[in-house]
Amino acid sequence: MSFKEAIVPMLIVALIVMMAYFFLNDPALATGDANKDGRINAIDLTMMKRHIIGIYDLSQWQIFRCDMNGNGRVDEMDLETVTNVILGRN
Repeated sequence: MSFKEAIVPMLIVALIVMMAYFFLNDPALATGDANKDGRINAIDLTMMKRHIIGIYDLSQWQIFRCDMNGNGRVDEMDLETVTNVILGRN
């Protein structure tokens, strides 16, 4: 394989790695910010509650942002954690 043939796959891999780095370091992720407006508030809690009771479907990215305990789903524990964040409790 020549250098010209090898450079394109290497550039694609580098681009994917850079995109993943910036995406995973997005401060809005895994903070409870369901609508990604940069704030955690009652709107986020409402979206999470509606998802938990089955009347609203969060996207996979929203689930990732609202899954505070990392168990792969949004549940009452995540809701409690976000409530505590809003109320300033640790």
